[in-house]
Amino acid sequence: MFAVLSLGYDRRRLLARHKILVDAGFRVISVDNRDDVLRLLKSHRFHVLVIGHLVPMEDRNEVASQGKFLQNARVILLYESRISRTEMADAVLSVDGSPEDLNSTILWLVRGNVEDVGESTNAV
Repeated sequence: MFAVLSLGYDRRRLLARHKILVDAGFRVISVDNRDDVLRLLKSHRFHVLVIGHLVPMEDRNEVASQGKFLQNARVILLYESRISRTEMADAVLSVDGSPEDLNSTILWLVRGNVEDVGESTNAV
């Protein structure tokens, strides 16, 4: 099972995304601030980071950089109407896209490239 760390500053969408990912069978930790992400990247193994559309560019880039450096995690950036500076992203998806798009993108990014990870987690 693949582990996903979801960061979002829109609490409603963060919780909805958490449910979508859990229902799809992913192990998910969802957080609403950069500092928690940076702490979790040092203590847990994640295959994919999903970064919400309201996360400021500075936070987005720091989280993506640390995720790639510490864990070689894949990064998905979500956007609402437009987005710039996506160099750190492995995929860029609309925040209004279907749950299937997000789920299939995660699988596409990690399939065959990672090992299974440990225990289940809940939203933070």
